[in-house]
Amino acid sequence: MTSGSARVMVVEDDADIREVLTLVLEAHGYDVTVAADGEQALALIRTGPPPSLVLLDLTMPGIDGEEVARTMRADPGLGRIPIVVMSGRGDAAARAQALGVEACLSKPAEVADILAQVRRFTAGDA
Repeated sequence: MTSGSARVMVVEDDADIREVLTLVLEAHGYDVTVAADGEQALALIRTGPPPSLVLLDLTMPGIDGEEVARTMRADPGLGRIPIVVMSGRGDAAARAQALGVEACLSKPAEVADILAQVRRFTAGDA
């Protein structure tokens, strides 16, 4: 990837979904960072270069996506990073709205829908 690529963090506990999202995003020119759970995601966000966007699963063991979103929104340095929630939960849209995230995609999400959301929130960073 070029140094001008938008950085997308994929936070997903399912290894297969993480791998597919990484392959798709990298094929479209994005610089991808992955985290298998919320604890790893927050550590990477705080120590690495900040992502342009976080694709966030809500349901994960340990620190779940809701806690990641709340933690990011409460931190002035992280609060402006866009978050797109991806979840198979029936109440995902309501939970995403309550968390104040930018968008919510229902799993299984279409690749075109994922890419549209990524482009929407990273257009100025690419």
